[in-house]
Amino acid sequence: SIEYRLAPETPFPGPQEDCYAALAWLVAHSDELGVDPRRIILMGDSAGGGLAAGLAIMARDRGEFPLAGQVLTFPMLDHRTGGPDDVWRNPTAGEFVWNRAANQFGWESLRGDYAADDHRKGWFSPS
Repeated sequence: SIEYRLAPETPFPGPQEDCYAALAWLVAHSDELGVDPRRIILMGDSAGGGLAAGLAIMARDRGEFPLAGQVLTFPMLDHRTGGPDDVWRNPTAGEFVWNRAANQFGWESLRGDYAADDHRKGWFSPS
C-alpha cells in the first residue's frame, strides 16, 4: 500500500511518481523481502486503480521494471468520463454513488499542468 501524495495539493505527475518510486524500492529490496521481481502485480481500486494502470504504462515506457500483471477494481481510467468530451455519453454513468461532477472535480484536481499533447498521456489518463 503506497502513501502517495494527493491532488489537488500534489497534481500530476506527483502521485504517479510516488507510485513509481515505491515500485523501484520494491524491486531494489526484493531479495530481502522474498519477492520475485518478475512476478510483481499492481493492484488498485478507484483512483488507485487508475494510478496502477498509469504506473504499468510508466513502467513499460521507462523499461526498468517488467510487470506480471494488474488487478484493477473500478479504476478511474478516462478523464473524459462524465464530462463534455465523454465519448460514451452514458446517461447513468456515475449517477448513483460517484456522480459526474465529482468525477470531473477529481480529474481536474489531478490535472495540474498536464495538457492533451503531453508525452505522458497514458500516465495521466490510461485509457
